[in-house]
Amino acid sequence: MKGKCIVLLIAISMIATGASAVQTDWTAGGSGEFNVAGNWSAGGPSGNEAYIGTSVSGTGSATVTATGDANYLRVGADATGSLTVKAGATLTITGSIYSGTDDDEYHAMDVAVDADGSLTLEAGASINITELDASIGLGKGPVWYGGGNLSVTIGANASINTNDGWVTFGLGSDAGAGISQEITFEGGASVNAGGGDGAWFCIGGTVNVNGTIWLQSQRWRGYSADGAATIVFGANGRIESNGMQFQNGGALIDPTGLTLAPDTWKAVIVDVDGGYWTSSQEQIALTPAAIAAGWQLKLVRGAPFTNQPHSAQVLIPEPATMVLLAIGGIGALLRKRR
Repeated sequence: MKGKCIVLLIAISMIATGASAVQTDWTAGGSGEFNVAGNWSAGGPSGNEAYIGTSVSGTGSATVTATGDANYLRVGADATGSLTVKAGATLTITGSIYSGTDDDEYHAMDVAVDADGSLTLEAGASINITELDASIGLGKGPVWYGGGNLSVTIGANASINTNDGWVTFGLGSDAGAGISQEITFEGGASVNAGGGDGAWFCIGGTVNVNGTIWLQSQRWRGYSADGAATIVFGANGRIESNGMQFQNGGALIDPTGLTLAPDTWKAVIVDVDGGYWTSSQEQIALTPAAIAAGWQLKLVRGAPFTNQPHSAQVLIPEPATMVLLAIGGIGALLRKRR
């Protein structure tokens, strides 16, 4: 009996040891199914640290057609990588790696770390991060510099969901000269960061909004030399949230693509509960091109916190109003010269 117990303990120990995550690199080149073990250097991604686009295994492009999972995922590690989650499919990340002291976070997934990377979630697709406080870096890896060219598309009704973890996008000029980082949200897309400290955290780059989207606890902060990110609104663009911050340059708004009747104010960023956004954090402005085209921006306060902005609203004047404004400006200039 004693011998059987020893054998059982050894077997249990072997199983536990074998459960450790290992790095496995994508080796299938330009296309392939994410879940097929033969497409990876050290077995499938499930339970492992999966890398798509490495200097050792080369560039790669993977597709999740139904379901997929990994312990950690890096796309565009130090060679170009891309990942597509097909319509209605689900990708689950169950663990994380520690980023080190640079940002002191646990990362479940990173895209465009030291090379170009792209991520596409087709309509109704989802990425789910299950580990508490584990974050996603889009254009920002475990450090606050570097990063490659980044293209992200979150399709209609697609979602990124964390368990109180951050979803960080862009690095601005800290990503390096000539680097382009862009994310596009279609109508119904959402970032859901849990009910605690998790948030959408945008540092730089371009954010395209092509419908009504949800960004939970959104925070926009310009940490790099070029300051703010740019939010570009499509015809029906609108951002809703349950808490907002705009700091250190915050964000620039480009509303010129909106479908909007002249002389009609439209709320393009709406805080549903008035959280976070205090008067000292109202660092949000129109792009120079929007100002030149006559657009206007105002912050509107409302319940439940009347001392804080409830929404950011924009307006394009009637052509006749623009003419009057121009005449007034010319008159003021002439008076100044006299």
